[in-house]
Amino acid sequence: MPNAHNRPHVFIVQADLPRLKTDAWLLPCDAGFHVLSSWIPQEYQAGLAQRNTDTYVLPVALFDEWTSGRRRTVRHNDWPGRSMPWLTNVGGGSKYEVAWYLEAVSQFVEEASTWAKAGLKRSRPLLGVPAVGTGFGGQWDKKAGVIDALFDHLVELGRLHDVDIVFTLFDPQSFAAAQLARKRRVEVGSFGWDLDSHLLASATALAERAKAGALVMFLGSGVSVGAGLPTWRDFLGRLADQAGLSDSELEALQNLDAMDAGSIVERYLGGREALEKSTRALLDTQECSLQHALIASIPHEAAVTLNYDTLYESASKVVVGDVAVLPQERNPRAKRWLLKLHGCVERGDLVLTRKDYLRFGERRSALAGIVQALLITKHMLFIGFGMTDPNFLRILDDVRRSLGDVSNEKDLSHPIGTVLMLNHDPLRNLLFDADLKMESMASAHAPDSARQLEIFLDLIAFRSASTTAFFFDSTYDALLSAREREFRDALQNLHQEFAEDRPENIWAEFEKLMAKNIKE
Repeated sequence: MPNAHNRPHVFIVQADLPRLKTDAWLLPCDAGFHVLSSWIPQEYQAGLAQRNTDTYVLPVALFDEWTSGRRRTVRHNDWPGRSMPWLTNVGGGSKYEVAWYLEAVSQFVEEASTWAKAGLKRSRPLLGVPAVGTGFGGQWDKKAGVIDALFDHLVELGRLHDVDIVFTLFDPQSFAAAQLARKRRVEVGSFGWDLDSHLLASATALAERAKAGALVMFLGSGVSVGAGLPTWRDFLGRLADQAGLSDSELEALQNLDAMDAGSIVERYLGGREALEKSTRALLDTQECSLQHALIASIPHEAAVTLNYDTLYESASKVVVGDVAVLPQERNPRAKRWLLKLHGCVERGDLVLTRKDYLRFGERRSALAGIVQALLITKHMLFIGFGMTDPNFLRILDDVRRSLGDVSNEKDLSHPIGTVLMLNHDPLRNLLFDADLKMESMASAHAPDSARQLEIFLDLIAFRSASTTAFFFDSTYDALLSAREREFRDALQNLHQEFAEDRPENIWAEFEKLMAKNIKE
């Protein structure tokens, strides 16, 4: 039985499940192994037979248990991603009850959990499950009831099979509905987050900042580790291995400063072009980590990163559309922007060597100014970042001195940021405790600190989530009380009644309210 302080957890994210790194995930199909094109990455579609413009037939041989309906899930080994999909028959139609869909999910979790535990890398497997049946599965007009029942069922299955499950919703309405289903379980004490009390309080405070539009993200390489990408040190080691360094040279390289190590690797590889080519190959993945998906699901308008990969952008696109990536792109219409201080693997201009770092101050003072402004005006949440990058430390010191002009830096009433660390580091705390709140995920009850960090982010996402995004969508009426439905209908009637002869001075705000809830 799992530790009472370390129970299986059901995460909720707004994400594209085929692009999320899991140990196994449920790929919806029907009895003929027909799969909608939206579930299949474009690079895989070319080799498949099309049933029609929207549906592909996966090359899986029918077998007796499948055709009879006794077995409704089967592992699909021939897949381009790192995560393993399980074709699961949930294409029932409106004649089926919710229990029919839940039975298929039960089969998936039972079989996939047994398979995933054999090659386990996490403390327990992570299985991905979408809102089955709510699209073309036949329950489109009853999706509220399906999502509500499915969340309860996933909690039970997670505890039964000792696995973590990420409940993945693609649109904001279903994401809000899932969070509301979870909120109701929290209120009666049937769901919680296994975190120490100080972490529960910290996550709640950060969620309040997110809801107020006062939270910005700072992503380090640790966020991408869950997607299978290397840490900064491992990244340099892999580049060095490709460059053909001997064992003694590799050992010596590890003792060098990261900037100098990058310069040495560049020389061994044969120059800048070869270095950037190797970098692109090492960071070639299309699946974001659970941390990426959780961060993207938390309300925020801005983020900063030293990472070269594009996984944050991919995860955020599902939630807010295209992200404006600075300094290369300017998109005033974008709802979220990302400042990439060390360049981008797709856009070039990578900061990898000593020369690059020295030129940072010359070429990127304006970008450093943006970070300084964010640190002063917002609360920055640092995730997966070791607080060792010299460029960032210089920026932080500038902010510290700027604030010191008007206050005693040792007596700041509110830290300018929060750093999420995997382990206790008392000495590092002393370096930053005047400016930053240091939160360690380490716990005697839960040895997997990386998983604790994911649960912490999940709590922020829950506490900051909208539970009204589906308010004007009648297919979610089952989640509304009679009084709430009456209020919704009155607003819609009011909108129609005054559409022709509108009171201009307040109509624009009313339109924003209506549009926000319809588009969410």
